[in-house]
Amino acid sequence: MAKTKSPDVQRMHLITRSGGLKMIDHENMIKALSLSWLKRIMDVECSGFWKLYLDYLLSKQGGLFIFQRNYDVNQIDIPSTFYNELLSWWSELRESADPERGYKFILWNNKDILIEDKTVFYRHYFNNGVIFTKNLLFNKTNTKSFNEMKKRGLTNTNFLVWTGLRQSVPPNLRSNIPDFEEVIDIQNYMKDLEDGISSVTNLI
Repeated sequence: MAKTKSPDVQRMHLITRSGGLKMIDHENMIKALSLSWLKRIMDVECSGFWKLYLDYLLSKQGGLFIFQRNYDVNQIDIPSTFYNELLSWWSELRESADPERGYKFILWNNKDILIEDKTVFYRHYFNNGVIFTKNLLFNKTNTKSFNEMKKRGLTNTNFLVWTGLRQSVPPNLRSNIPDFEEVIDIQNYMKDLEDGISSVTNLI
């Protein structure tokens, strides 16, 4: 396969499901390996130091829940080229996993919801169930929505922070919000995706 002369073996004979040298297409192999890792990350029964470490690396972004969000990989500070590429790969497949685009209505680390040109994650809001744009109660005024959420148990915040977050949400994410309570089922999507490239994953 030297570049200085014609190859002795044609590429079509190298990359094939049967016959030839059975060499796997490089792009599909990368996708299969990425899929394998994503399945382990999303599997609640899968545990180990590597997973705890990944959750730690992503702690400022809310941990492994980052895979559910409309993130910009360039705004995620993670000192790992592998996991950075994994996040990038998954973001490219997101719309196939969530055709209703419910992930775009998740507030945190949302590339479409910026404060001072940066995505945000308020852990105390997240822990109090403020996850989707609908949780900001856009059918009420700033004051009424803030008082309502305080009655529901939202603490460690103030009116200015609340209003700033509401104002950062673009108009298209304030209305026609899908009626859902849970984020997308990544595990089921992984199964569908695995079936689609089973010829590759069987070799992992």
